[in-house]
Amino acid sequence: MSKKTKLLFVFEHWGDGGTEKYAETLGHDLNKRPDISIHIVLFKDLEDDVPQLEWAESVSVVKGNRLARCFALRRLVKSIKPDICHFHLYTSLLLVTIALVGIKRLKTVATFHSPISIWNRIYRAAFFLSTRLLDKVIAGSELTAHELRDWRKDVQTCPPPINIPAIPHFLGKEKNIFVISGCGRLSREKDWSTLIEAMAWITENAEEEIRCEIIGEGFYRERLETLIDKHNLQEKVVLKGRLEHADALTCVASSDLFVLPSLFEGFGMAAVEAMTLGVPTITADFPAATEYIKEGETGQSFPRGNAEALAKLILQHIDDVDFSQKIGKRGRTSVLERYSTKIIAEKHIEIYHSLLGNNPDKIILDANESIKG
Repeated sequence: MSKKTKLLFVFEHWGDGGTEKYAETLGHDLNKRPDISIHIVLFKDLEDDVPQLEWAESVSVVKGNRLARCFALRRLVKSIKPDICHFHLYTSLLLVTIALVGIKRLKTVATFHSPISIWNRIYRAAFFLSTRLLDKVIAGSELTAHELRDWRKDVQTCPPPINIPAIPHFLGKEKNIFVISGCGRLSREKDWSTLIEAMAWITENAEEEIRCEIIGEGFYRERLETLIDKHNLQEKVVLKGRLEHADALTCVASSDLFVLPSLFEGFGMAAVEAMTLGVPTITADFPAATEYIKEGETGQSFPRGNAEALAKLILQHIDDVDFSQKIGKRGRTSVLERYSTKIIAEKHIEIYHSLLGNNPDKIILDANESIKG
């Protein structure tokens, strides 16, 4: 019987962002294979809120400053003896990569979840050095891959796996009210203020009954509440707070339109999840959106920060239901073909296999084998 392949996923912390969703969805699918075991390491100071991840065989926390954590991680790696360390790191990547240099038979791979161009020169230099030390480099989007290939030509793209929910889209659930949903942190870069300003524009220039529900929490809540009060939109815009993922998906599925107005996204998983539900989707024109928004076919985009342009697109969906429904259907078909968990898990298995290909006791891919969805 072949030996199990041990994967060690390393994170700076565990939250509810896109990186964690990416890893958790991937981990669930990889854990279904009998020849793989997954271990987790977190860099954080408190152990009392260590997440319970049923797809991981173990979850460990390393403490202290960055240098102390690197030494602790090296000791932990020697104890667990993983075959592959897969880093989902940002500011700690270079130090961690250096710390694990020289450990026999250990292969290292990192996924870059956001474009390099958003970081300052110091971090870009650190990422460059990291790519020289890693055995494999993965990009979470084609935009990121394009940037990384200036440094390393063999970068492979693995976009976030999207766990397709079995929740139907109920277009026009409340027939007398057109409901818009949005989902993400209440933070500056998500730019919910532009969506709120668009709601104000619609209220002033049209008579449609419309409500906007924004799912998420964050330190911008007070500013957004002030903006809602300024435009007397208390009955039109609802900040629903943080919801469990399943509840958030149900809320999105019950809406007529999804909007992600972000100034920047490394990928934009919330938009793609909405598209899998068949919900017509509008995003701001951040670069990564071009990977799944084909203008007027699978979705629509508007210039970042332009509330009037967003408002006019929303009105188009209100006025032309057939057009809106076609956008939703085509968007769903497109993302199902590209981002299913099975497809993305298989891409990762191929990468792991290429790293361990010289050892017949490691992952062996059978062309007829499939990963259960």
